[in-house]
Amino acid sequence: MYQFYGQLGSPAAKRPRYLSRLMQKRAKRLARWYAYIKRNKPLGQALSVLFGALELAIMEIVRLITKFIPSTHARFMRFLDGKWGSKIVPLNVKIDDVGTAVLPSQQILEIARRTPIRSLNWCYCYRTFGKKDPAQPDRYSCLALGWGQNVQAIDAMAKQDPNKKISKNLTYDELERKLIEWNDQGYVHQLIYFPSPDYFYIICACHPDFCLTLANTRKWGFPAVVKSDFIAAWDASKCKQCKTCLQRCHFNAMQEVAGMVALEPRNCVGCGLCTTKCPSGALTLKKRA
Repeated sequence: MYQFYGQLGSPAAKRPRYLSRLMQKRAKRLARWYAYIKRNKPLGQALSVLFGALELAIMEIVRLITKFIPSTHARFMRFLDGKWGSKIVPLNVKIDDVGTAVLPSQQILEIARRTPIRSLNWCYCYRTFGKKDPAQPDRYSCLALGWGQNVQAIDAMAKQDPNKKISKNLTYDELERKLIEWNDQGYVHQLIYFPSPDYFYIICACHPDFCLTLANTRKWGFPAVVKSDFIAAWDASKCKQCKTCLQRCHFNAMQEVAGMVALEPRNCVGCGLCTTKCPSGALTLKKRA
């Protein structure tokens, strides 16, 4: 079962009893749905691309209705619970587990190298919810696929021709530099999925301050974000207390306690943003248990 980030993912000891029962029912319901859609891959891929084609229209309709009926957004998210959201995938960074095999499907650069990308599109979240820079009215960071892709199939897929064009001014080779650049800017790499985390239709890099899926989780607690297969590992002996990680972490995993940096692993989604800018090498990623 996937590990979701959100209010429902709080430690069991802190949950009211009724919430624990709701979580158990939710887990059973999702497990049945995930098992069904995993067995029916053509259906999963078809639903993924269909929802992807309608996504912008659906989100805009929900946004407009919510202006008049404020509960619309929450009701819509409950309807999509566990079926639509994002899966966090870090850059191809050093993993702190000696001898641990890291699959291509667990690294955003490898996924991008193997996935047939149809186009580079403007970001709906940035255009609609972001504090736009007048010099940059739109931000192009959504990589749309021609067909819904199965995450498990990525490992067996061949790499695309690095000179193949994704858009007029972007090749696969140049895309790798873009992904690294977006990481440097503090954007979280995600796979946008539907109808389960096994099938994705967009590779995106978005900022949690305006990203629809990340904001749903951070602000309102909807468990729409699936954690990556990794978690931050912090070596206190190497830490210089520069606190760069506090600025890089959007999920309150890196915290300041009594003036000192500390790691709260339960909040870590495994995006790797803190590790890529740690000057002392005190932060790395390791496989989740």
